[in-house]
Amino acid sequence: MENVFSYLKWRGDLDFNIAEFNSIDNIIFSALSYLKLNMKEEEILTLEEVYKEYKIGENASNIFYKNVEKLFNLVQESKRFKSVKIARYKRVIDKNIEEQFGAVTFILPNDILYVAFSGTDESVIGWKENFKNKYPYSSLLGWYYRINKVVWDY
Repeated sequence: MENVFSYLKWRGDLDFNIAEFNSIDNIIFSALSYLKLNMKEEEILTLEEVYKEYKIGENASNIFYKNVEKLFNLVQESKRFKSVKIARYKRVIDKNIEEQFGAVTFILPNDILYVAFSGTDESVIGWKENFKNKYPYSSLLGWYYRINKVVWDY
């Protein structure tokens, strides 16, 4: 297997009941956390539904985002992922407090929750937050809040 794209072509037809969650699924969900979606935090939609509303190319500012969009396309077409739901989507870029934060919860068909956090993106704010190296990072507090919220909601 060469990469996540070949994995999806090879194993995309096997749902999570047949082939358990694995490390490559982990990579896929982590990468999808970087998608810039037009979703409200309280919405719960399948990957397939979200893809129908997503504007391919609109947010592909560099090769990384182009590959994430390519991955998104393959994921939403696959039997394995298309019924996975997206919930608690949150993306913040706050210039005033110089914070960049992203999180999303994926709900697998067997009710396993996967919470993914995006790291520093291409925004100047995200890089400034890193360079300041302040503690506690306000985004760390966001991660803490997010995990607690997901655990208590589900």
